[in-house]
Amino acid sequence: MLLDRGGVLYLPGHGPPLPDPMKAVRKLYTRRSEREREVVAALAQTPRSVADMADELYGNISEALRPAAERNLTAHLIKLAQDGLAIEDDGLWRSA
Repeated sequence: MLLDRGGVLYLPGHGPPLPDPMKAVRKLYTRRSEREREVVAALAQTPRSVADMADELYGNISEALRPAAERNLTAHLIKLAQDGLAIEDDGLWRSA
């Protein structure tokens, strides 16, 4: 939706102004797409918890950032479930 919106300047809620917002949006979209592919690949291996996936996909992440990483993964998993690509059963996620 942001790519369709356009704009010459974004003023985010945190961080500096973005004078070339479409470049930033494309970069963010590319990274989110890469992360989604990583999550799909992780799901194909074996059923696992969000915490286990965070360990695998985020590596040696600090404990301060772990809750954000797990929320990000959960958002990806919910989206994949809505797309029919993931299933959650008793806290474990797997490919659909």
